[in-house]
Amino acid sequence: MIRTKHPIRSVCAAAISLLQLVQARVPNDSLFQYQWPLKNTGGQLCQGCTVNKVGADMHMEQAWDITTGDSSIIVAILDTGCKWRLPDFAGRIWINKGEIAGNGIDDDGNGFVDDVRGWDFHDNDNDPDDIDGHGTSVASVIGSATNDKLGFAGVDWKCKLMILRDGQGDNGLLNNSAKAIRYAIKMKARIINISRGDTGAVLSTEYKDAVAAAIQAGIVVVAGSANDGVEKISVIAQLPGVIAVGSTGPDDRRAKGLNPGSVPSNYGDRLDLVAPGDYIPVLDISSAEPYNQMASGTSMATPHVAGVVALLLAQDPRRTPAQIRDILCSSADDLVGDPLEDTPGRDKYYGCGRVNAYRALSQVGGIRPLPPSLRQKLNGPIEALNLFTVDGRRVMKSVPAYGIKSFTFTEP
Repeated sequence: MIRTKHPIRSVCAAAISLLQLVQARVPNDSLFQYQWPLKNTGGQLCQGCTVNKVGADMHMEQAWDITTGDSSIIVAILDTGCKWRLPDFAGRIWINKGEIAGNGIDDDGNGFVDDVRGWDFHDNDNDPDDIDGHGTSVASVIGSATNDKLGFAGVDWKCKLMILRDGQGDNGLLNNSAKAIRYAIKMKARIINISRGDTGAVLSTEYKDAVAAAIQAGIVVVAGSANDGVEKISVIAQLPGVIAVGSTGPDDRRAKGLNPGSVPSNYGDRLDLVAPGDYIPVLDISSAEPYNQMASGTSMATPHVAGVVALLLAQDPRRTPAQIRDILCSSADDLVGDPLEDTPGRDKYYGCGRVNAYRALSQVGGIRPLPPSLRQKLNGPIEALNLFTVDGRRVMKSVPAYGIKSFTFTEP
């Protein structure tokens, strides 16, 4: 499990708690303190990591006081599958209620036999299990079981995760993805998360038609910009109507791969917004301890946005993909990154800005966002955090897939 070398010392904010304009909802998950994208209190996650900046987060505690989600919202995750049996996914996996498990019959007539928990389009079977790890990491960002005193918190506390395994990064994955998108449409998903960054792929007509059909059906499609650090957006994220997401680090700057474990984020005029993507604590399938891993890349930024979209649809399920995109852009935090890149208004490096869940959910209902200065005062500095494995070695480790780099051990 993840351990700290020294206990965290947080600054008491009780003296100014009455100044809060909106109450903050704090989950009791045991490792929530490490999830800087949800609440960034400063410090440093590990030796060599980018130093965290207080307030460089999505302001989730205030957002959750508005809504924690709705179980009717289904997020389809097109990826390498998911280790759905992990305890931190308890109650979060979408179940096809029209199917009777194990009877060998296509009960709901959707063309798939016993598709109780989604489908494996790579192996063409009903077990979308993950043997790679990438999809499990993505799913844990969106929807880890939350407020259960265990592990991580998800961005959304209640949405259901539809697991659609479309491959392991091979050339056939995009063809599998088109079929998975059609499945998500048929089974009433509201969001599709595509955490991959193909800048040189040639998309088939079948794939482009499937994405267009999903958006026409009211499904919000979110995709990563890719991880090459160049001015070129993923061909998937460039498709009309898709929300293109870049990656930032815990200092609110565009991820550039300058520090160990950082993965550079692609940019360009088509970029919509950015979200936390470097040094993200995620569930791990490669060891007996699922909580000793961090991952980096636009693959991790994308599910943070997908989770916020799930909250926005829980707040108002009538919202269209275009409306969701407008809300995210109009509420994003501008001028928080590198001043040489994050210029006023929309720019090619940060798009509209870094996603802010609280401001997005505050677009309606007359909820007044906290001023940035007050929000920062409510967060006290903490000691630098060091992540350890059970044998005492400091560790950063991530899934070696889709451009995410593996980290190395360093003696404390």
